[in-house]
Amino acid sequence: MGGMERENINTDFLYKEGTYVEAGTCVNEPSSITIVVGGERLTLDDYVPRLFISSGAVKTQLSKFVDVGMSYTTVGNGTKSAEDNDILIPTLTGIIKYNLNENMSILGGIKRVTINKDSNFLVESNKSETGFVYGASYQNEDIRLRAEIFIENSITISDIPFVDIENKLLKIGIGDAITLKFQSEIMADTLLYGSIRNSKWKDSQMAYVGGDDLTIFEDSKSYTLGTQCIINEKVSVSITLVNNDPDIKWGDEPEENTIQFSSFPIASSRKNSVTIGSEIKINDSMELSIGGTYTHISDTTVSDAVSFSLTNPISFKAKINYTF
Repeated sequence: MGGMERENINTDFLYKEGTYVEAGTCVNEPSSITIVVGGERLTLDDYVPRLFISSGAVKTQLSKFVDVGMSYTTVGNGTKSAEDNDILIPTLTGIIKYNLNENMSILGGIKRVTINKDSNFLVESNKSETGFVYGASYQNEDIRLRAEIFIENSITISDIPFVDIENKLLKIGIGDAITLKFQSEIMADTLLYGSIRNSKWKDSQMAYVGGDDLTIFEDSKSYTLGTQCIINEKVSVSITLVNNDPDIKWGDEPEENTIQFSSFPIASSRKNSVTIGSEIKINDSMELSIGGTYTHISDTTVSDAVSFSLTNPISFKAKINYTF
């Protein structure tokens, strides 16, 4: 994930049959940080506090050609730190999928992001902006094959007023992204899936309006590869591997005005994660999905005299869905 990405848009719900509803939650456990400056070590426990993310999606089929869906997550982008530099940005997305034939589809819609005054970043009022999302896909149900390209345009939330800080307006950029996804049955009851995501955040920084950037995000790529195996008619299990290149490049002398350790320590480190999950069929209409993720975060060197490392966080997810 690049920049402030936390919960990206997942289009899988658009390919469900009929009318479909899902709701889920994710708990990211705390992570501590150790900072080394000139040989001196400082450890801060729970530096990245526990974060709860809720999400949901609904989709209905208007005709054999048209599906309409909407998804929402409480923290599509953002960060949370023990220093109360919280930036939590919900994302609301509406998408229309037009089926050209039984194999080809095109997608188009809008994505709305909001910076809330309830965030602890001294934001005085809510501000929202909207961008476009679009893509195309190919499907072959005989072998559970699907290939998709999905594009998200960049968005800038401008003129965000601060509380108790006169003549200071903030702008927050949300980077654009291109995601390539695929899945295919490779043997009976075994699905192989993966994705490549290219996030462009170099031109989408946080900054004072008319002033210097407060962040130093760079473009980044993430790679996903996983497999799902059906155990029986009620239960399937999956394992997913993710590699995320670092998206902050430190200079020899970091600028004093950049938000470095305080808000984005995880974004500046190389990350590899493994997720183990299971889908449980409750009845013909309802399924429960559960899973846990372990992330290894590499140590990061800022300069010859400064480096930091974080404890490897874990997260847990649960989702329930219902098909009408």
